[in-house]
Amino acid sequence: MSQAEQINKIADQVNEMHGDMKVLTEYAKRHDRTLYGNGQPGLVSRFEAVEEQQRSCPALQEKLLSNRIANKSNWIQILVAIIAIAAVLVAALK
Repeated sequence: MSQAEQINKIADQVNEMHGDMKVLTEYAKRHDRTLYGNGQPGLVSRFEAVEEQQRSCPALQEKLLSNRIANKSNWIQILVAIIAIAAVLVAALK
C-alpha cells in the first residue's frame, strides 16, 4: 500500500469519526436538556422536587417511625431470646 493510499485511508477514518462525533454531540446536548432543562425544570430538578415532597409527607414520616419502632422491638425480642438460650445452656452445663 502506497503512502498516498494510507493517507487516504486515514483521512476516511477521520471523516467517519468526525461524523460519529457530530451524532454523539447531539445526543449529549439532548440528554443535557432532558436532565437539566432548558429554561424549564429538567428531570433532575423535577425528581428532587418529588423526592422532597415525599420526604415531607406526614403519612410517610409516620410509617417510617412505626417501622423504626417495630425494628427496635424485633431486635429486643431477638436479644431476649439469645439471652434466654444462653441462660438455658449455662444451666444445662452446670
